[in-house]
Amino acid sequence: MRDSTPVARRRPRVTPALVVATAALMVAVAGSGYAALAIPKHSVGTPQLKPHAVTATKIVPGAGVVLFYTRASTTVFVAAGSVGGGYATCPKRTYAIGGGVGTNGVAGISVTESLPYDSATHSYSGAADSWSVYVANGGDRAQPIEVYAVCISAGQAGGSY
Repeated sequence: MRDSTPVARRRPRVTPALVVATAALMVAVAGSGYAALAIPKHSVGTPQLKPHAVTATKIVPGAGVVLFYTRASTTVFVAAGSVGGGYATCPKRTYAIGGGVGTNGVAGISVTESLPYDSATHSYSGAADSWSVYVANGGDRAQPIEVYAVCISAGQAGGSY
């Protein structure tokens, strides 16, 4: 059977944080509305920009910038029954955005590590100009692997693979 005692309703409390958050939301919405209605279309362009205000590093990828892709690779031999690997370094002024390893389908080879690498500082942090890969060779003889890096640079259209 249900209990028939009335449940007291809890009234929401107005806190200072709620007041400040609501005021901030109203100011933001009002400012956006004003900008959308008061500023004419195409009113900000090249004449309004200071020289060198927009550089390649400030442009979001996909915003009309042509990117240059290339691939770098190197072959490394991994001894039988061991873990080994290496890194492929991108050409100057390009950075690694991906990479991997080619094992030619040899049985017993498994990837243990595949990640960006900074060959200048020999570390896995900073500007990655290389891609590093390590594999475990469970076979009974040394095997070649191809470590490759997919590299990118802002520039003119083109590429090689």
